[in-house]
Amino acid sequence: MNGETEVPISQSVSITFNERLITNTLVYTMTPKPGAWRVVWNPDHSKVLLRPWKNLLYELSYKVVLNVQNVNVLLLFPGPVPNPWSFITSRPSIVQDYLTCNTYLI
Repeated sequence: MNGETEVPISQSVSITFNERLITNTLVYTMTPKPGAWRVVWNPDHSKVLLRPWKNLLYELSYKVVLNVQNVNVLLLFPGPVPNPWSFITSRPSIVQDYLTCNTYLI
């Protein structure tokens, strides 16, 4: 997702790790702050899904930073995957009603 553009405003963030993690050590920040997120782990604690409670804002650059410990109580360390990473949300869709000449953002 790093550097991705046109990310839907309702998009969840899926993060896959190469080992099992201690789920209650996950710390993440997103700027600008979009509000609350629902955190869902897979059964073996190697993948987490962050779901926003409300949609993100249109055409905005978001930066995500996270940290978590593995089962050996080691923190994340720099590797091939960027941390932090960023993405830009999509533009609003515009629908034009040609019969009434009205334009709507959806």
